[in-house]
Amino acid sequence: MRKHLVLFMIFCTPVLAGWTFLTETRTSDDKGQVTQKTIVKSMVDGTNGKFIFQESTDSPIAATGNYLLTNDGGQTIYLVDPVNKTYSLFHISQMLKTAGTMMNMVQGVVKMEFSEPEITILEEKKGKAIQGLPTDYRKSVTSYEMKMKVLGIKRVLDVKTTEESWTTKQFTDTAFSAWLRKDPAPTGNEELDRIIRAATEQVEGYPLKLIQTNQTTTWNKKKTKVKDKTTTTTVMAVTQLKQETIEPSQFVIPDTYVQSENQQPNGMSNLKDIFNQ
Repeated sequence: MRKHLVLFMIFCTPVLAGWTFLTETRTSDDKGQVTQKTIVKSMVDGTNGKFIFQESTDSPIAATGNYLLTNDGGQTIYLVDPVNKTYSLFHISQMLKTAGTMMNMVQGVVKMEFSEPEITILEEKKGKAIQGLPTDYRKSVTSYEMKMKVLGIKRVLDVKTTEESWTTKQFTDTAFSAWLRKDPAPTGNEELDRIIRAATEQVEGYPLKLIQTNQTTTWNKKKTKVKDKTTTTTVMAVTQLKQETIEPSQFVIPDTYVQSENQQPNGMSNLKDIFNQ
């Protein structure tokens, strides 16, 4: 029934010029070694969006050829596996809430406290054109302290995130929000969500490029000795963009595909089982 309704909605809509674009996301450590890389080819037309994983590092969800599909502007997203001919509901917010819920579940073992984040806007101005579109540039720094107590061992972490963003307000197609997110999805952990919201709530438009550097300094409980320092840098960029007509059939799951209930990586499911015991 769902497929017939989607087909009716899509094929009764005039074929308009949509957007195709390529995004590349790289995460590297403090030595410059790339630890994660994801390349996604996307097709967007109004409320319809298809996001195909062309390359990904160590992710069962983002296996090459898998894709995310939405017909309602990102409100509902399906994860489609063409190899096994299956699809399943995939709510990013629900997966993040699972991680946040697990954080809440381990509060008896791991105690975490977050300070109020300090946010400094270093620069806001008109940015460079990216893929022919005007952008707004913003550079900010978010800092906060996290206190952890694991099995009686106390640690204090200073977290500093520097973010540069180039966003555009030129897109009106709501399906862009399914991949180029402008609002963070809640994790379910109230303190962590508060920090994320504070750092991003003033950003408008869709990001065409993001550079985020996370620096974490781990101290002993009295904060007199540094135990560890880590730095990771994540760069996301739209590397190709063009407007073209997209066939409506691109946004339809084939009738031969079977719906599956499993939408989580096995590792996450197993972790949930451990904490539910």
